[in-house]
Amino acid sequence: MGTFARKLQKKLSKSQNLGSLIGELRKLMVEARNFNEIYDFFDEKLVSDDTFVQAGSPASNERLLAVVLGAIKVTLSEVRPADARFMHVAAHGLWHGFLRFPSGVMGVVIYFEDINRGLCSLADLSGLARYLRFSVPEGEGVPNPESAQLLHMSRRSNGPPDKPQ
Repeated sequence: MGTFARKLQKKLSKSQNLGSLIGELRKLMVEARNFNEIYDFFDEKLVSDDTFVQAGSPASNERLLAVVLGAIKVTLSEVRPADARFMHVAAHGLWHGFLRFPSGVMGVVIYFEDINRGLCSLADLSGLARYLRFSVPEGEGVPNPESAQLLHMSRRSNGPPDKPQ
């Protein structure tokens, strides 16, 4: 096998592996009761993978941002981030990104278009993490943030999620 063929084979293998890892993350997004599992998997298996980093493109998603901010309003008094950035891995319908608030609270967002399921993790300076699992209402345009469908919420850094109030 020549050098070009080996490089091509390696690239195909990484691409297939990436699809498998994103599939595992998608499954966790639906089934995991401990939201730490989702973020640990995302951080340890995907964020550290150069193939994953290269697969995404910077993009804006006003619908997703509006829904995430609506869900965040349940736990935080501030809903205007100082910074919000998203990456879109279009081949897998995956959005991920971060939010930074003036108070120092940081948020990480993961959302799958095909299953309409997302998770936002918020951590403050004390280290307390809040997890919000959400879905995006159907329709066109930017939804009212109050229309966010908060599916589960956990104010603990681990353990099973609480039901929204």
